[in-house]
Amino acid sequence: MMNLSARIVRRFLADAIADPKVELEKFRERIQLFSKPEEFVLKDLPLLHEWVEARKKQESPPDGHAEKLKDDRNRYIVRVDIQRGYWFKGNQPGCQRLFWAILQQYRLPPNLQKSIEAAAKFWDKKSARAPKPENTWNAYSQDVTYIEAYLGVLSTLRKQLLNAEAAIAKGQAHADPSVAAVTKFHVGSFDVVNTGGFDDETMKMAVDVVERAEKALTSHGLGKICYGDILISKQISSKSNTAAFYIPTSDEMFVRADAQASEATIQVVCHELAHRLQHKFLENKRGDINHLYFVILHSGDDDPPPHPHIGDPVPYHGKVLKVTGFGGRGSIQMKDPDDPNPNRYMSAPVETVAALMGWKPAKKELDFITPYAKRGGAGENFAEMVSYYCLGRLPKPQVELLEPVLFA
Repeated sequence: MMNLSARIVRRFLADAIADPKVELEKFRERIQLFSKPEEFVLKDLPLLHEWVEARKKQESPPDGHAEKLKDDRNRYIVRVDIQRGYWFKGNQPGCQRLFWAILQQYRLPPNLQKSIEAAAKFWDKKSARAPKPENTWNAYSQDVTYIEAYLGVLSTLRKQLLNAEAAIAKGQAHADPSVAAVTKFHVGSFDVVNTGGFDDETMKMAVDVVERAEKALTSHGLGKICYGDILISKQISSKSNTAAFYIPTSDEMFVRADAQASEATIQVVCHELAHRLQHKFLENKRGDINHLYFVILHSGDDDPPPHPHIGDPVPYHGKVLKVTGFGGRGSIQMKDPDDPNPNRYMSAPVETVAALMGWKPAKKELDFITPYAKRGGAGENFAEMVSYYCLGRLPKPQVELLEPVLFA
């Protein structure tokens, strides 16, 4: 019969982001593959430097260099990989899984904790920016830039590998009951996990955040998304203002340890858990969630600004301009009748001119609850609406739109 400890470990791993040991081996294989051109480009690099320096001095390259640099297959591989960021795009998903999984599943010594968090932040970037060659006129000069960048990336990856190996070897699994007794705090329907060795005061604040977020969600009929671990960690997102984030692929929540126990943080936690609601419970409501966004986006479209006509007067800074014509993208051209220059005129969008003439747009019945709700698209708008709904701050017209999506 399986003992209690084994059952806890089995349940924990079933809900884990990934198996760190499996992801570690994959990471090692990725580095081996990435390092294949290393030996060749290391031989090329001093030759390239000598060639570039000779060209700068307007001298002929040393004898034999042209023949030695003739085979550029490996330089080409490195150049394309670094220039286009393929090395990052191809490796990012697996590397994120590795470092998130280590943070999720291990209690680490402080120095290792810091290194693993830095690696997680490194792989959370949207993309890797290619270095700019000093001289674009010479292919060999560009090769020097890209090879040096490649060697720098390779060094970083090898350091990350060493830190990941050490973390898995030295870390204590949160799934171990003796560790869980120190690092896990049962808060309502959640388990709050101290992944960074934070002090009691920090964890007390984290617990307060989770308690308040759960209360806001359950009091509005969304208790079904309150479950599982909430991992308290330092900044591991590339965005410095990210207080919390949700990983749909693993159904996992992270909350930053330095996030204040404020309503703004509660709103962010509710927002991220709303993504869980969408991905885990409302997959069949994708069309309704898209519809929410477009209803709000196009609210008020039936009140366009009136279009001025040629000759219409336009009050402007104590003067009266006259509409004289129409420009590109619907702009209106106006002229000061007292201006002696016949070719001089002003141009402004039709909305601006209409407003100067006294038009006031009708107040929209619906508007996005935040600028981010509009900017982020249908999914982010839904999460923002849910979070403000749970905090009692969503306007009634939007509540009436949202509730059928949540409960019908």
